[in-house]
Amino acid sequence: MSLTENDNRNITIRGQDAEKLIRTGNSRACLYYLCSLYSGQSSVPALARMLGWSQEEAFAARTALEAMGLCAPLSDKPPENDSLPLYTTQEINEVIDGDPAFGSLIEYTKLRLNKILTHTDLRILLGLYNHLGLPAGVIMLLISYTVEHIKKRRGEAARVGMSHIESEGFYWHRHGIVTEPAAEEYIRKKTEEDMLIQSLAKLLNIKDRAPTPSEEKYLLKWSSFGMDNDVIYKAYDKTVLNTGSLKWSYMNSILEDWHAKGITKLSDIDGKDHKQGNPNGYYGHAGPGKPSESHAAENAAERLKRLRTSRENKTQGR
Repeated sequence: MSLTENDNRNITIRGQDAEKLIRTGNSRACLYYLCSLYSGQSSVPALARMLGWSQEEAFAARTALEAMGLCAPLSDKPPENDSLPLYTTQEINEVIDGDPAFGSLIEYTKLRLNKILTHTDLRILLGLYNHLGLPAGVIMLLISYTVEHIKKRRGEAARVGMSHIESEGFYWHRHGIVTEPAAEEYIRKKTEEDMLIQSLAKLLNIKDRAPTPSEEKYLLKWSSFGMDNDVIYKAYDKTVLNTGSLKWSYMNSILEDWHAKGITKLSDIDGKDHKQGNPNGYYGHAGPGKPSESHAAENAAERLKRLRTSRENKTQGR
């Protein structure tokens, strides 16, 4: 939008707002505020283009205005219904021709997705850039993270589309991940989570597939208990012994019980588990610390079988 398109528009600034702007002495914040009022535009990239600034300079001006209470934080104003504008081909081409940063973003996206971008792809990319106001550098980090995240879970052959990037972009915007430092910190934390999930999954003999989203929630929950891996493996061993396989809810009940008792090391288990009323180690849906009838019967039968075998061996030894 040209700044001369609205030559006949009058703008009004409240006296108290003008006083805030004057007292700060922040000339860029004043220019940003006036340009936004005059153009009716709230997109940071669009205003940066109008003012001839970098997006970093525009974000700094907006942050100053947020501190003055003259505009709402970006993360507090997610677009309604998580929808992006339906840009026309002409509108997209105008931005491509007038904004080298957006042109570079298109080329980067082509390389990361290994495809020619369709009109729908370009519309989504422009929506993230112009409507959500994410800087080009943040969108590049967003694309890279989304591609790597999906391939880790679905395999290297998984196809990543702009719809995946759009969904993740809205999530970032809603949570205030709108600067490169914030994006890098988010990616760092998610990478640590992924490594932790993979480590625990391997401990539970999940090797030929990625954990499902529900399984990941269990793994992250257990990792927050501060237990040694030996303790988690002990719970896994009990689960398989008592149920015949990895039953996630059953194992969760064991670990929740141990967490409530303050168990963090393998040496804690026998003492605290026996002292606090669960000497047989039964867990599950039959009630806290109580064995189900089927599990009790199975274990009683197993103990009887071992006893008989032991007696037969002693008889034969005579």
